[in-house]
Amino acid sequence: MENETKKGKLATRSGANVGIILFSPSGKSCSYGSTSIEEIIDKLFKVKLENRQRDYAEGKLNGFEALEDLHTQLGAMKEKERK
Repeated sequence: MENETKKGKLATRSGANVGIILFSPSGKSCSYGSTSIEEIIDKLFKVKLENRQRDYAEGKLNGFEALEDLHTQLGAMKEKERK
């Protein structure tokens, strides 16, 4: 409950959408949001896509894009190991 109160205060004071996703060591997730966590994630991806398109048009490499490439490569390696 304390986290809910802090999240609500932060959202109210800043006017921002606040979302927290926690993962337990076993992989179970729990999320809290000042609004729907799905809405917050959708907004994040929309902004990220707009930034990527702008950076691409300007010829810049986005740090998130490089990170996603590494994540994709890691997933491919894990998939190879499973086979």
